[in-house]
Amino acid sequence: MLRTTLLFLGIFLGALTILWPEENPTLKSSQTEPFIWASDEPQTLQHDKDSADELEMDKEEPGVDLPEIILRTLCHNRDIYNLYQDIQESLGKWQQTYGLYDMRLTSLYAKERLSKPILNFLFSPPFDNGFQRQYIDDIHFNAETRLRSGTLLRSTVDIRRLRDNLQLPYTQTDSALRFRIEVPLMRNSGYVNYGAQEIAAGYDYWASYYAARFQISQIMATVAQAYWRYIILNELMEVFRQAWMRNEKFLEDVQTMVDAGEVAETELYQILANVKNRKEQFIRTQQDVFAAKQALLLLMALDPLLERHLPIIIDKFPYPPVGVLESINEVLENTWALYALDMRDDYLATLELIQSARALLQKTYNALEPELNVGVEVGFNGKQPGRGFNPYPESLYKRVNGLNTRGEIALSMPLCYYEEMGAYRSQLAITRKREMDECILHDRILSDVIRSAEDVKHNALQRQAFLVAVKASREAVEQELFKFQHGQSNVFTIIQLDDRYVQDEVASTNQAFDYINSIITLRFNMGIILPKDDEECITPELLIGLPYICESQSEGQESCSTN
Repeated sequence: MLRTTLLFLGIFLGALTILWPEENPTLKSSQTEPFIWASDEPQTLQHDKDSADELEMDKEEPGVDLPEIILRTLCHNRDIYNLYQDIQESLGKWQQTYGLYDMRLTSLYAKERLSKPILNFLFSPPFDNGFQRQYIDDIHFNAETRLRSGTLLRSTVDIRRLRDNLQLPYTQTDSALRFRIEVPLMRNSGYVNYGAQEIAAGYDYWASYYAARFQISQIMATVAQAYWRYIILNELMEVFRQAWMRNEKFLEDVQTMVDAGEVAETELYQILANVKNRKEQFIRTQQDVFAAKQALLLLMALDPLLERHLPIIIDKFPYPPVGVLESINEVLENTWALYALDMRDDYLATLELIQSARALLQKTYNALEPELNVGVEVGFNGKQPGRGFNPYPESLYKRVNGLNTRGEIALSMPLCYYEEMGAYRSQLAITRKREMDECILHDRILSDVIRSAEDVKHNALQRQAFLVAVKASREAVEQELFKFQHGQSNVFTIIQLDDRYVQDEVASTNQAFDYINSIITLRFNMGIILPKDDEECITPELLIGLPYICESQSEGQESCSTN
């Protein structure tokens, strides 16, 4: 009964490390795939014989708005695809560190035949005329694993079958089962020391994840700006088209008056020059619109040949919300700035890199200690004669006479710690540098958010002023035309007022773009362009909506949310 118990105890301890894997303490609470809108393979259109049909389908495709443009960009943009691969690379490096704790199984079967001559011929022919012959079968099993605490577990089973024509004219099977535990007491003891590589790789993975999200936010902001750039050029093209048509109509009216003898013919030359100028402006802006659309398609990584006719919905420029100027004050700007520290992905990536450097710094610091290990090994030996298969397993529990035990203490230390001191000094410099980068980025984020908030406030104020100016210029032109029809004005005055009206419209349109761009910049600096939850939809407010205060935290600081 004792022999059987010892046998199964050794087998159980060896299999325990296989059936009971350790949990990785560095894993985050959420083990889902990171929120990156990109597939494993880039989605590109194929240039095949069906390209013409696809082009026709694209022509019939309904117009796309800003959220649809963003979604297409996230699915097709090749830079985002590369960012996704960077995350997978970091995940692979993290997974490689799991190999430190993998169970290693080793098995061996060897069959050997030895023939040795005997110098002193003292034996009769039954002993093979002075030759010693041995027939050996070796079977070896080994299971070994390292726990995250640095403890080594090892189980070994050795079985040898031997037949010797001189000493053992019969077949004999010997077996040995050993179980070893080795515990580090100083260097490499504990998960923070032995598992530092895995800890650092885990932080590096999340740093690459946050860094990728930050770059995707940059891409989204760039696409949104390119979209509104396309719209502003459409608006300017419409301004010049209407000015062209308005001058054409004015030219016809003046021509009628010239034919009636009410106005001198020389008045026509000024109007003709103005009509030509407006037409040239319209044509140049038309070219700019086409170039802006191609730039937008390039950012979306869509095929310019197949998607050049993709209709894009022309959104109207938003007006500043009522009370926006009164709501943006010093308290709100400070709230936005503090909230940005919790939302900016580049700042979160920097914090992860600091933790990674500190984990490796702890490892290099502990490497300055001597290596002291304590090992305990227990096992037993068995023996069973006979041929066939039965002696192999029987030798593990028959003729077992007590346990074999072994205890050891191993101490290892270098006389000079140049290598260890150099590694510690290098890692200390890396850690301090990353901590300083965090301080620099911290101050930069606060400054960028406050400056962006002020830009939004001032651009909103200018936006309202330009709207009033455009309305006044339009009414001035209409009144002057009415006076001209009654002979109380002249062509030169009308052309001047019309030029002023066009200039105000152009300035107002450009100012509208500055207002939207300032909001996009503010949201980007706050880190609230890319949704934190993969269930959240892309909406225009996510890109051009002003943040607002939604709740107060327990520490008394107010937090922000998106519209």
